[in-house]
Amino acid sequence: MSTTRVGSIPSVMNRNRFLEIKRYLHATDSSNQPNNTDPNFNRAYKVRPLSNIVKEHFQKVPKEEKLSVDEQIIPFKGRSIMKQQMPNKPSRWGYKMFLLAGGNSGICCDFISYTGKSIKQPYEFCTTIVLDLYETMPRLFNHKVYCDNYFATIRL
Repeated sequence: MSTTRVGSIPSVMNRNRFLEIKRYLHATDSSNQPNNTDPNFNRAYKVRPLSNIVKEHFQKVPKEEKLSVDEQIIPFKGRSIMKQQMPNKPSRWGYKMFLLAGGNSGICCDFISYTGKSIKQPYEFCTTIVLDLYETMPRLFNHKVYCDNYFATIRL
């Protein structure tokens, strides 16, 4: 326990006080959340503001010439309606993300979190993901985007 303990944190606040603050701390106003029958409903509503900030900073990362589109699982074992199972991944259960990353460095440039089936999709699901990730790319550059068989569709 002493190897993972950061002394400056418990010297300021005990565990019970932290849990009490965490209980009442909210990032968004739940009263403005759309109803689940609303077309604008988003399962990730409560974390979307934080996700958008992270996404904006990722999009500022200089893009490499070779980029890769792939899926990733963020390990999570709790209860959530957005939790997915991917049996071929090292961590089977968690939140599913689609990433646009540098082909050499692996640094994330953009991401889309999977929140479930979407009602409106002009193309196939995989095509929509790749095109949405590619929209953030600067134009008139010679970028090459690579993806595995999961994203290989005739339309792409």
